[in-house]
Amino acid sequence: MVKLTKEYFNELAAVTAKTWKEELNHFEDSLLEDISRLAGFIPDAGQPTVEERRSLSLANWLRHKKREDIPSGESAARADSPASFSWGNVDGRNYLTTVKNQRFCNSCVAFGTLAVVEIMARIEKGTSTVLSDLSEAQLFFKSSDDHNCFTGWNIGGALAYLQQTGVIPERDFPYDFDCSFQALPEGWEDKTTVIGKDVTLDSHYGMKKWIREKGPLISVIELHPDFLFYKEGVYHPVKKHSLGGHCVAVVGYDDESGSWLCKNSWGRHWGDRGYFRVAYGECGIDARMIGIEGFEKIYEG
Repeated sequence: MVKLTKEYFNELAAVTAKTWKEELNHFEDSLLEDISRLAGFIPDAGQPTVEERRSLSLANWLRHKKREDIPSGESAARADSPASFSWGNVDGRNYLTTVKNQRFCNSCVAFGTLAVVEIMARIEKGTSTVLSDLSEAQLFFKSSDDHNCFTGWNIGGALAYLQQTGVIPERDFPYDFDCSFQALPEGWEDKTTVIGKDVTLDSHYGMKKWIREKGPLISVIELHPDFLFYKEGVYHPVKKHSLGGHCVAVVGYDDESGSWLCKNSWGRHWGDRGYFRVAYGECGIDARMIGIEGFEKIYEG
């Protein structure tokens, strides 16, 4: 069995040609077969694979650098304004929500998707105060009998469930390693948050504009083992070994460092208090992103 050993970490730390810092953390001595369960993203039918996302992401970034993705009528100056943005500080308000931990379970699509839904609900209500965190356990384990910690999921399936059924607060159905055999609480239908439509964005310009004008976006990164030891800075893989796709929420960007700011689901003790930056055009992050537009219902109880 291959492990993320101290020797692997030391080899990573010896690499100087990188724009990020590493930290020995709770993933030390984890087996690759365990950390591969953090990569639970399955592409929807007809959508790019993780490998295809890698090349599309770079192509999108190169098009933007040449200003080829800016719609006619938009000036280059407007396209770059503002040069950085984060939903962690909008006019002094923090719209970001609790960093959670999926643990060694292929449930990242539920976490990445609901991270965006929770923030969008705050934006919709015009408040940075905490609305109820939503139940990843319901979204992942109760949306289908086929879901467990050894299966992945597609984003389209998660969005369809959120549009048709919705999910209840996390406190009413908390996350455990496998909640598939637990029943939803009585009367849960009256406590759901139901989203409106979803919108897919496939240009770098469009993604940044959506983030600063509307809200965060759902996306996917290609997961490499070195990312497990990320601490801070702008990530790009230096010890490449693809484990598959990992779903995250993109909550901001910064043109000066050339990076997207993302919320992860590995707990607050990982990375930069649960967040990370990834370079434009890297790991498939900006191949496609998905936004949520409107709500049918927001439960505030």
